[in-house]
Amino acid sequence: MRPLPSLSSYTDSQLEEVSALWPAAARYRSLLLKKPTSAVEALKLKRHEEWLKCAAALFHKSDLDNAVTDQEICYSWSQAADHNLKEAARISGLDQCEIAVFALG
Repeated sequence: MRPLPSLSSYTDSQLEEVSALWPAAARYRSLLLKKPTSAVEALKLKRHEEWLKCAAALFHKSDLDNAVTDQEICYSWSQAADHNLKEAARISGLDQCEIAVFALG
């Protein structure tokens, strides 16, 4: 699977279009301007960044020269969610316990 375009590959105008349609995108864009002060904050910001990458790719997929597919967007989000779950387990120390973590949604 190809990686999604980075947020920096979009113009401010393109990201504004996404934000105008989806209020969460506007909120996440403002949050991404913050500098994280902890590992938990950094993880949350990474989640917001990955969500915004998926939203921008979906919104602008007909505009992209080498458009990504729905499958690639879903795969990217699944990979990001998997990474975030593993990182959250590491940060909290749960990776040292004999438990399983499942994410549904």
